[in-house]
Amino acid sequence: MATYLIAILLAAVLALAYHFGNQFNLKKKRYNNELISFSAGISITYLILELFPKFTAGALEINKLLFISVLFGFIIHHLIEKNIYLHHHLKHDLKRLLNLEENLFSFAYHFVIGILLVFFLKENLVQGFLFFIPIFSFTLINSLTTEPHNSFTDSLINSSASLIGVILTIFFYDLASLWFFYLMLGLITGILMFSVTRHH
Repeated sequence: MATYLIAILLAAVLALAYHFGNQFNLKKKRYNNELISFSAGISITYLILELFPKFTAGALEINKLLFISVLFGFIIHHLIEKNIYLHHHLKHDLKRLLNLEENLFSFAYHFVIGILLVFFLKENLVQGFLFFIPIFSFTLINSLTTEPHNSFTDSLINSSASLIGVILTIFFYDLASLWFFYLMLGLITGILMFSVTRHH
């Protein structure tokens, strides 16, 4: 029970970091380019030193076929964005759909982070906190460089994704197998890999 309470508390911290970071609207500040460069550095470091090694260790132990999930996450994000650019040429429609795509992938990413937060905390509290620290840094820095959401509702939905993921995982944790958690980790690694290389 204590582990679940810690997971909920950490997810709430992530939600606050995302929400308030997004509201600063640093995209219009003169130092935005420097912050974007810093964000890219944080993103690549987080991807290479945290997500991929953690996923690789689990995939090698469980089943090497799990590596396909990284490729699948990368390709899905690429195909969706490519389809948007191919079929929508009006600037207004393009911007609206790209914002929608960004919000959907952001929600999915943070939702899965909530799932994995419960998993790693249940495995080991120290491992869970070591997983949380770079995620918190990445969430805060990245949210500072994104466009503020158009409404409080949009911000609330996106910022609470991790909390929703945590709560649902608490209810269904005993039903999920080990490969499921590493499959989720592989998917968000692939999605984030595309996002970092494409948008930074």
